[in-house]
Amino acid sequence: MKRSTPPRQREIARDWLEDFLAEAPRTSDEVWQSAEQAGLSERTLFRAKADLDVSTERVKLPGQRLSYWLLPHQELPHDIKMAAAQQASRDMVQHLLTLGQKHAPKATRTGDDTHGEGAS
Repeated sequence: MKRSTPPRQREIARDWLEDFLAEAPRTSDEVWQSAEQAGLSERTLFRAKADLDVSTERVKLPGQRLSYWLLPHQELPHDIKMAAAQQASRDMVQHLLTLGQKHAPKATRTGDDTHGEGAS
């Protein structure tokens, strides 16, 4: 028999999560820490997340990767989007430089007389 979250607990978690995310998207760390303080279980919180159609958006910022929880009408703050885009650009440039170095033709030595030129 499958155990289900009591409807009241699920409703409490749903109301809590909606209130917690109302002002702005929050990092998953913020959500989990606050949910733990509120006494919400992981499973109940995931059910509330599904009920509210909360999405998760992952971003890579300098030195860290973050995951944000967003209500359906929310977007990441502009400064987070810009920082993530800049980091993605830096990562792409680094990747292209690495590929360029890996696949660059081998440098020829100057003065190497492999074609018989300059022979007396």
